[in-house]
Amino acid sequence: MACSAPVIVVGVGRSGTSLLQSMLSSHSDLAFPPETSFFRRFLITGILAEALNLGGQADAVRLLNRDRKFRRAGFLGEALVKKAQGVGCSSRNLYLSLLELYAQRESKSRYGDKDPRLVEYLPVVWEVFPAAHVVHMVRDPRDVLASKKKATWSKGKGVLRHVFASRVQFKIGQHDGACRTDKEYRELIYEDLLSDPDVELKKLCDWVGLKYEPAMLSFSGAARSLVSREELSWKRETLGPLLSGNWNKWKVDLSDWEVALTEIACSQHFNGGRYMRSGRIRELTLVGKLSVYVVWLGLVALDPIYRSYRAYTVRRARKYL
Repeated sequence: MACSAPVIVVGVGRSGTSLLQSMLSSHSDLAFPPETSFFRRFLITGILAEALNLGGQADAVRLLNRDRKFRRAGFLGEALVKKAQGVGCSSRNLYLSLLELYAQRESKSRYGDKDPRLVEYLPVVWEVFPAAHVVHMVRDPRDVLASKKKATWSKGKGVLRHVFASRVQFKIGQHDGACRTDKEYRELIYEDLLSDPDVELKKLCDWVGLKYEPAMLSFSGAARSLVSREELSWKRETLGPLLSGNWNKWKVDLSDWEVALTEIACSQHFNGGRYMRSGRIRELTLVGKLSVYVVWLGLVALDPIYRSYRAYTVRRARKYL
Protein backbone atom coordinates (compact mmCIF):
# COMPACT_ATOMS: atom_id res chain seq x y z
CA MET A 1 0.00 0.00 0.00
CA ALA A 2 1.45 3.33 -1.07
CA CYS A 3 2.33 5.67 1.77
CA SER A 4 3.78 9.13 1.19
CA ALA A 5 4.96 11.42 3.96
CA PRO A 6 1.79 12.39 5.82
CA VAL A 7 1.44 15.51 7.97
CA ILE A 8 0.40 14.65 11.53
CA VAL A 9 -0.85 17.49 13.75
CA VAL A 10 -0.57 16.99 17.52
CA GLY A 11 -0.43 19.07 20.68
CA VAL A 12 -2.08 19.69 24.02
CA GLY A 13 -5.84 20.04 23.59
CA ARG A 14 -6.97 23.63 22.87
CA SER A 15 -3.58 24.55 21.39
CA GLY A 16 -4.85 25.40 17.91
CA THR A 17 -4.63 21.97 16.30
CA SER A 18 -8.11 22.31 14.76
CA LEU A 19 -7.22 25.69 13.28
CA LEU A 20 -4.06 24.31 11.70
CA GLN A 21 -5.92 21.25 10.42
CA SER A 22 -8.43 23.51 8.65
CA MET A 23 -5.68 25.64 7.14
CA LEU A 24 -3.72 22.65 5.86
CA SER A 25 -6.86 20.95 4.59
CA SER A 26 -7.53 24.07 2.46
CA HIS A 27 -4.43 23.22 0.40
CA SER A 28 -5.23 21.74 -3.01
CA ASP A 29 -2.81 18.82 -2.49
CA LEU A 30 -3.40 17.90 1.16
CA ALA A 31 -6.42 16.10 2.61
CA PHE A 32 -7.30 15.85 6.30
CA PRO A 33 -10.28 13.72 7.33
CA PRO A 34 -12.48 14.88 10.23
CA GLU A 35 -11.00 14.01 13.61
CA THR A 36 -11.79 10.35 14.21
CA SER A 37 -8.87 9.49 16.53
CA PHE A 38 -8.70 6.25 14.51
CA PHE A 39 -4.99 5.73 15.12
CA ARG A 40 -5.18 6.19 18.86
CA ARG A 41 -8.50 4.50 19.56
CA PHE A 42 -8.28 1.54 17.18
CA LEU A 43 -4.58 0.86 16.50
CA ILE A 44 -2.80 1.82 19.70
CA THR A 45 -5.37 0.15 21.96
CA GLY A 46 -5.24 -3.01 19.87
CA ILE A 47 -9.04 -3.21 19.72
CA LEU A 48 -9.10 -3.40 15.92
CA ALA A 49 -6.31 -5.99 15.76
CA GLU A 50 -8.18 -8.07 18.35
CA ALA A 51 -11.40 -7.88 16.31
CA LEU A 52 -9.53 -9.03 13.22
CA ASN A 53 -7.85 -11.90 15.08
CA LEU A 54 -10.99 -13.16 16.81
CA GLY A 55 -13.73 -12.54 14.28
CA GLY A 56 -11.99 -11.64 11.05
CA GLN A 57 -13.00 -8.89 8.68
CA ALA A 58 -16.69 -9.12 9.58
CA ASP A 59 -16.02 -8.26 13.23
CA ALA A 60 -13.71 -5.40 12.22
CA VAL A 61 -16.39 -3.98 9.94
CA ARG A 62 -19.01 -4.18 12.69
CA LEU A 63 -16.66 -2.48 15.16
CA LEU A 64 -16.00 0.40 12.80
CA ASN A 65 -19.53 0.86 11.52
CA ARG A 66 -21.02 1.27 14.97
CA ASP A 67 -18.43 3.90 15.95
CA ARG A 68 -19.84 7.43 15.78
CA LYS A 69 -16.48 9.15 15.33
CA PHE A 70 -15.38 6.81 12.55
CA ARG A 71 -18.56 7.57 10.62
CA ARG A 72 -17.54 11.24 10.47
CA ALA A 73 -15.12 10.34 7.66
CA GLY A 74 -18.03 9.28 5.47
CA PHE A 75 -16.98 5.67 4.83
CA LEU A 76 -18.19 2.29 5.96
CA GLY A 77 -15.83 -0.34 7.26
CA GLU A 78 -16.46 -2.43 4.14
CA ALA A 79 -14.75 0.22 2.00
CA LEU A 80 -11.59 0.07 4.12
CA VAL A 81 -11.51 -3.73 4.01
CA LYS A 82 -11.92 -3.73 0.24
CA LYS A 83 -9.14 -1.14 -0.17
CA ALA A 84 -6.75 -3.14 2.05
CA GLN A 85 -7.39 -6.53 0.46
CA GLY A 86 -4.37 -6.46 -1.82
CA VAL A 87 -1.84 -5.87 0.96
CA GLY A 88 -3.46 -7.61 3.89
CA CYS A 89 -6.29 -6.58 6.17
CA SER A 90 -4.30 -5.51 9.22
CA SER A 91 -5.32 -2.68 11.55
CA ARG A 92 -2.45 -0.59 10.17
CA ASN A 93 -3.56 -1.11 6.58
CA LEU A 94 -7.17 -0.30 7.43
CA TYR A 95 -5.98 3.03 8.85
CA LEU A 96 -3.92 3.74 5.74
CA SER A 97 -6.95 2.82 3.64
CA LEU A 98 -9.02 5.41 5.47
CA LEU A 99 -6.50 8.17 4.77
CA GLU A 100 -5.98 7.16 1.16
CA LEU A 101 -9.68 6.82 0.41
CA TYR A 102 -10.36 10.23 1.91
CA ALA A 103 -7.57 11.83 -0.14
CA GLN A 104 -8.89 10.16 -3.29
CA ARG A 105 -12.39 11.42 -2.62
CA GLU A 106 -11.02 14.94 -2.19
CA SER A 107 -8.88 14.55 -5.37
CA LYS A 108 -5.71 15.30 -3.42
CA SER A 109 -2.31 13.66 -3.69
CA ARG A 110 -1.22 13.87 -0.02
CA TYR A 111 -2.93 13.21 3.27
CA GLY A 112 -2.59 14.02 6.92
CA ASP A 113 -4.32 13.42 10.21
CA LYS A 114 -4.97 15.40 13.35
CA ASP A 115 -5.30 14.07 16.88
CA PRO A 116 -3.94 16.24 19.71
CA ARG A 117 -3.31 13.32 22.07
CA LEU A 118 -1.05 11.55 19.62
CA VAL A 119 1.57 13.88 21.09
CA GLU A 120 1.91 11.14 23.71
CA TYR A 121 2.48 8.40 21.10
CA LEU A 122 4.93 9.86 18.60
CA PRO A 123 7.21 6.78 18.49
CA VAL A 124 4.21 4.74 17.31
CA VAL A 125 3.35 7.38 14.70
CA TRP A 126 6.83 7.07 13.21
CA GLU A 127 6.56 3.28 13.43
CA VAL A 128 3.61 3.44 11.03
CA PHE A 129 4.87 6.43 9.02
CA PRO A 130 8.70 6.51 9.08
CA ALA A 131 8.71 9.66 6.94
CA ALA A 132 5.88 11.47 8.74
CA HIS A 133 6.06 15.23 9.27
CA VAL A 134 4.84 15.78 12.83
CA VAL A 135 3.71 19.31 13.68
CA HIS A 136 3.54 19.92 17.43
CA MET A 137 1.31 22.91 18.16
CA VAL A 138 2.40 24.89 21.22
CA ARG A 139 0.27 27.49 23.01
CA ASP A 140 0.62 29.48 26.21
CA PRO A 141 -0.49 26.95 28.87
CA ARG A 142 -2.38 29.68 30.72
CA ASP A 143 -4.56 30.29 27.65
CA VAL A 144 -4.90 26.53 27.23
CA LEU A 145 -6.29 26.31 30.77
CA ALA A 146 -8.61 29.28 30.21
CA SER A 147 -9.94 27.66 27.05
CA LYS A 148 -10.36 24.22 28.62
CA LYS A 149 -12.37 25.74 31.47
CA LYS A 150 -14.94 26.84 28.87
CA ALA A 151 -15.01 24.04 26.27
CA THR A 152 -17.92 21.62 26.63
CA TRP A 153 -15.75 18.49 26.56
CA SER A 154 -13.27 19.71 29.17
CA LYS A 155 -14.84 22.24 31.52
CA GLY A 156 -15.90 19.65 34.07
CA LYS A 157 -12.56 17.86 34.37
CA GLY A 158 -10.85 20.10 36.88
CA VAL A 159 -8.00 22.60 36.84
CA LEU A 160 -5.35 20.23 38.21
CA ARG A 161 -6.01 17.68 35.49
CA HIS A 162 -5.69 20.34 32.79
CA VAL A 163 -2.49 21.79 34.20
CA PHE A 164 -0.95 18.34 34.52
CA ALA A 165 -1.92 17.49 30.94
CA SER A 166 -0.24 20.66 29.65
CA ARG A 167 2.88 19.85 31.63
CA VAL A 168 3.29 16.17 30.81
CA GLN A 169 2.06 16.16 27.20
CA PHE A 170 4.35 19.03 26.23
CA LYS A 171 7.32 17.30 27.84
CA ILE A 172 6.57 13.94 26.21
CA GLY A 173 6.13 15.47 22.76
CA GLN A 174 9.23 17.61 22.99
CA HIS A 175 11.32 14.70 24.31
CA ASP A 176 10.24 12.33 21.54
CA GLY A 177 10.58 15.03 18.89
CA ALA A 178 14.15 15.74 19.96
CA CYS A 179 15.00 12.15 19.01
CA ARG A 180 14.04 12.79 15.39
CA THR A 181 15.48 14.92 12.58
CA ASP A 182 14.38 18.46 11.82
CA LYS A 183 12.53 17.10 8.79
CA GLU A 184 10.38 14.82 10.93
CA TYR A 185 9.42 17.05 13.86
CA ARG A 186 8.59 20.73 14.11
CA GLU A 187 7.04 22.91 16.80
CA LEU A 188 4.65 25.63 15.66
CA ILE A 189 3.76 28.40 18.10
CA TYR A 190 0.04 29.15 18.09
CA GLU A 191 0.55 32.86 18.74
CA ASP A 192 2.97 33.11 15.79
CA LEU A 193 0.42 31.43 13.52
CA LEU A 194 -2.19 34.00 14.54
CA SER A 195 0.03 37.04 14.19
CA ASP A 196 1.79 36.06 10.93
CA PRO A 197 -0.28 33.27 9.35
CA ASP A 198 1.05 33.66 5.81
CA VAL A 199 4.67 33.63 7.00
CA GLU A 200 4.19 30.60 9.24
CA LEU A 201 2.20 28.67 6.64
CA LYS A 202 4.81 29.39 3.96
CA LYS A 203 7.52 27.99 6.22
CA LEU A 204 5.37 24.98 7.06
CA CYS A 205 4.57 24.25 3.40
CA ASP A 206 8.23 24.44 2.50
CA TRP A 207 9.01 22.06 5.34
CA VAL A 208 6.55 19.39 4.16
CA GLY A 209 7.35 19.85 0.47
CA LEU A 210 4.26 21.74 -0.70
CA LYS A 211 3.85 25.02 -2.51
CA TYR A 212 2.19 27.66 -0.35
CA GLU A 213 -1.31 28.65 -1.43
CA PRO A 214 -2.99 31.87 -0.22
CA ALA A 215 -6.26 29.92 -0.14
CA MET A 216 -4.99 28.34 3.08
CA LEU A 217 -5.93 31.59 4.83
CA SER A 218 -9.53 31.12 3.69
CA PHE A 219 -10.04 28.02 5.75
CA SER A 220 -13.66 28.35 6.86
CA GLY A 221 -14.94 26.11 4.04
CA ALA A 222 -12.59 23.30 5.02
CA ALA A 223 -13.47 23.80 8.69
CA ARG A 224 -17.18 23.29 8.00
CA SER A 225 -16.47 19.86 6.53
CA LEU A 226 -14.16 18.91 9.40
CA VAL A 227 -16.08 20.09 12.46
CA SER A 228 -19.04 17.99 13.52
CA ARG A 229 -22.21 19.46 14.98
CA GLU A 230 -21.38 18.43 18.53
CA GLU A 231 -17.93 20.04 18.25
CA LEU A 232 -19.23 23.45 17.19
CA SER A 233 -19.50 24.77 20.75
CA TRP A 234 -15.71 24.61 21.22
CA LYS A 235 -14.42 24.71 17.63
CA ARG A 236 -16.56 27.54 16.29
CA GLU A 237 -13.54 29.84 15.95
CA THR A 238 -12.11 27.56 13.23
CA LEU A 239 -15.00 28.57 10.97
CA GLY A 240 -13.28 31.93 10.52
CA PRO A 241 -12.33 34.65 10.22
CA LEU A 242 -8.92 34.29 11.85
CA LEU A 243 -8.92 35.64 15.40
CA SER A 244 -5.55 37.34 15.20
CA GLY A 245 -5.64 38.56 18.81
CA ASN A 246 -6.87 35.36 20.41
CA TRP A 247 -4.34 35.18 23.22
CA ASN A 248 -3.76 36.50 26.74
CA LYS A 249 -7.35 35.62 27.64
CA TRP A 250 -5.92 34.12 30.80
CA LYS A 251 -5.30 37.60 32.22
CA VAL A 252 -9.04 37.96 32.74
CA ASP A 253 -10.31 34.38 32.83
CA LEU A 254 -7.95 32.81 35.39
CA SER A 255 -7.52 33.48 39.09
CA ASP A 256 -4.15 34.45 40.54
CA TRP A 257 -3.88 30.95 42.03
CA GLU A 258 -4.54 29.25 38.68
CA VAL A 259 -2.02 31.46 36.91
CA ALA A 260 0.63 30.86 39.57
CA LEU A 261 0.17 27.09 39.49
CA THR A 262 0.33 26.95 35.69
CA GLU A 263 3.48 29.07 35.54
CA ILE A 264 5.25 26.86 38.06
CA ALA A 265 3.95 23.47 36.93
CA CYS A 266 4.48 24.16 33.20
CA SER A 267 7.94 25.62 33.66
CA GLN A 268 9.24 24.08 30.42
CA HIS A 269 6.98 26.43 28.44
CA PHE A 270 8.54 29.44 30.15
CA ASN A 271 12.18 28.43 30.52
CA GLY A 272 12.82 28.92 26.81
CA GLY A 273 11.71 32.54 27.02
CA ARG A 274 8.77 32.17 24.64
CA TYR A 275 6.25 33.03 27.36
CA MET A 276 6.86 35.37 30.27
CA ARG A 277 5.78 34.67 33.84
CA SER A 278 3.35 37.19 35.27
CA GLY A 279 4.52 37.16 38.88
CA ARG A 280 0.94 36.72 40.04
CA ILE A 281 2.09 34.37 42.78
CA ARG A 282 3.15 37.50 44.68
CA GLU A 283 -0.51 38.49 44.87
CA LEU A 284 -1.41 35.39 46.87
CA THR A 285 -1.56 35.09 50.64
CA LEU A 286 1.02 32.94 52.39
CA VAL A 287 -1.50 30.10 52.58
CA GLY A 288 -2.24 30.53 48.87
CA LYS A 289 1.44 30.38 47.98
CA LEU A 290 1.98 27.29 50.10
CA SER A 291 -0.98 25.54 48.47
CA VAL A 292 0.42 26.26 45.00
CA TYR A 293 3.75 24.67 45.91
CA VAL A 294 2.11 21.68 47.61
CA VAL A 295 -0.01 20.98 44.51
CA TRP A 296 3.02 21.53 42.28
CA LEU A 297 5.01 18.96 44.25
CA GLY A 298 2.14 16.50 43.81
CA LEU A 299 2.15 17.04 40.04
CA VAL A 300 5.93 16.64 39.95
CA ALA A 301 5.60 13.31 41.77
CA LEU A 302 2.94 12.11 39.31
CA ASP A 303 4.97 13.14 36.26
CA PRO A 304 7.43 10.18 36.10
CA ILE A 305 4.68 7.72 37.00
CA TYR A 306 2.50 8.87 34.13
CA ARG A 307 5.39 9.02 31.69
CA SER A 308 6.45 5.49 32.62
CA TYR A 309 2.91 4.26 32.06
CA ARG A 310 2.77 6.00 28.69
CA ALA A 311 6.13 4.48 27.68
CA TYR A 312 4.68 1.07 28.53
CA THR A 313 1.58 1.66 26.37
CA VAL A 314 3.80 2.79 23.49
CA ARG A 315 5.80 -0.45 23.70
CA ARG A 316 2.60 -2.49 23.92
CA ALA A 317 1.09 -0.73 20.89
CA ARG A 318 3.90 -1.88 18.61
CA LYS A 319 2.69 -5.49 18.72
CA TYR A 320 -0.66 -4.46 17.26
CA LEU A 321 0.73 -2.75 14.15
